[in-house]
Amino acid sequence: MVYESEDQGEVDVEVFIENNPYSKVAFPIFYLLFEDVLLESTPDQFVSTFGDVTANVRGYFVGTNPSGRPQETKADGRTVPADRWILPDDWERLKGESNLRTPWGSVTMPMSIVTFFMENEGVINNYKAKVKHGASGFLIPDTEDDFSFNVNPHTKATTILGTLSRPRMMSSLSDDQGEASVDTFGDRNLSYEGCAPNAITGNPHCKPEEVAGKTRYYAVAEYPQAGNRGKYPAVASNVDETVWRWAGYKDVTIVNTDSPQIKYVVAHLRDRDGFCDAANYNNTLGVPVTFEIDAGDGVIIEAADRPYAINGTRRFATTTTFDTRDLLGNPINTHIARPPLIADQPDECQAWIKVTNSVLTLTNVTVTFPAPPSPIPGDIRITNLQCTGAEAITVKNFGDKLVNLGGFALKSSGSDVGNAEELDMSGLLEPGESKTFPGGPGAAVEGWLGAENEVLEGASDYMSVVWEDYPISTVWCDGTRLDLSPLVSFPLDGEGELKMDIVIPFGNEVEVPLAAGWNMVPTGKGSVSIATAFSAFEDKVTAIYVWDATLETWSHYIPGAPAGVNTIDTIGNGVFMWVLVKQPFTLTLPK
Repeated sequence: MVYESEDQGEVDVEVFIENNPYSKVAFPIFYLLFEDVLLESTPDQFVSTFGDVTANVRGYFVGTNPSGRPQETKADGRTVPADRWILPDDWERLKGESNLRTPWGSVTMPMSIVTFFMENEGVINNYKAKVKHGASGFLIPDTEDDFSFNVNPHTKATTILGTLSRPRMMSSLSDDQGEASVDTFGDRNLSYEGCAPNAITGNPHCKPEEVAGKTRYYAVAEYPQAGNRGKYPAVASNVDETVWRWAGYKDVTIVNTDSPQIKYVVAHLRDRDGFCDAANYNNTLGVPVTFEIDAGDGVIIEAADRPYAINGTRRFATTTTFDTRDLLGNPINTHIARPPLIADQPDECQAWIKVTNSVLTLTNVTVTFPAPPSPIPGDIRITNLQCTGAEAITVKNFGDKLVNLGGFALKSSGSDVGNAEELDMSGLLEPGESKTFPGGPGAAVEGWLGAENEVLEGASDYMSVVWEDYPISTVWCDGTRLDLSPLVSFPLDGEGELKMDIVIPFGNEVEVPLAAGWNMVPTGKGSVSIATAFSAFEDKVTAIYVWDATLETWSHYIPGAPAGVNTIDTIGNGVFMWVLVKQPFTLTLPK
């Protein structure tokens, strides 16, 4: 038997055992109208990490007992009556003492259809044009019940900037507590509004913690019965905002060697999520970085990582970025890794050249970081997939050139909705060469993200080789396969190309030995970034202080501290500095 009502209220259904008038049991039914929808989003999140937006749907009814609650006019103009009961908030009060009406149990809210939206979804942000009010990011399902990706389930309207794979509108069914939620991800249509312009290209050159975008979310709750939702309208929520912050960097340092005639120029890169890996989008692993000696003497004698190319004059080189830590935090590529930009945060991508200058004159190098996302560097396909027992995935280089597997990943569907199982690939593959990677058992120990033991489960499971989350080659456990063209081109991200000039101070340096404890250190007329001067020694330094005569205060640099904490990034120009040293070392400074 079904009891329906288009209006809110309370109905008592009395049930009797046949021929027994004393067996009456009353079942109260509360018919609810929407009171409101309260929405809350993650307030502050790194760009390429998961946030959340949650809507709580509340309903009301006026029953036989007055609640004492006053009449209220909502922000959308609706007037809700006095003496109404609001669920789920009033359930315990409505039920009475805990030992009364125990069969009532806990409240079970009726299902509603909640659709999540972004304000200014169709506005394309533009850093140079100072357009920054467009919504950043997209939505990701957090349960199997989420549906209607990028399509309004009621009007069938789509978003402007969203896609089926990166939707900017999504619906979910509220649960028995009136709650519905989806995950959020910030890496799309960023404004880069808190980032300074690159000195050469004018594109945003972001540093950790700087604001890269904002998203204002709202939700609309609909009554659940399709085609017969009654006479009452849907109800919209409040608006809440997520601020998306940068966690990566792109920088350059000079690293000394034992010879004053030879130095490294090191490019340091970290993804906008704060790591160096192949997960998600706009990565910095496996991408080309170019170095050009454009002024002064000197030639390039070596570069890393492969594949790299040094031109005939040995003053221009293209290299490939490599990782310094695996997904378990273990050091890798130790034979080519140089000191990280931040000593106590060693997970970063690097690329470098080694320059020699026998005449010891100043040498200028321009380093170019390409606009992300980087093109797919090779045709890598799965040739064998072992789905049972000792899982294994074999890939092969079907191209005609050497391919660095850094930046490629193996990806499979995960047990956690919206989160894939993923393994960074590594190594070099010559044309026609293959390499096999382990899956489960023990997938987590092998470095798989999102997998604890087995990766592949059942004939419908699959494995893909991906670059920038684009599936180049996919094989299912039932033997089905799909290989896509690796020549697909990606639309470029608004971060754009970045260029940095750096001077190698050949013959214009002085060595200063520092002892444990406080050291007063004079600087010469030249200047140098702290990142370059202390690149190999940050783990041996507690703090650096410089007196600012203009502001009449001490400026400071604390290694490993967030960017907003430090008040200096360059030293020199004849100013004295105080350096608190943990272990003795020799510092090289410009004269």
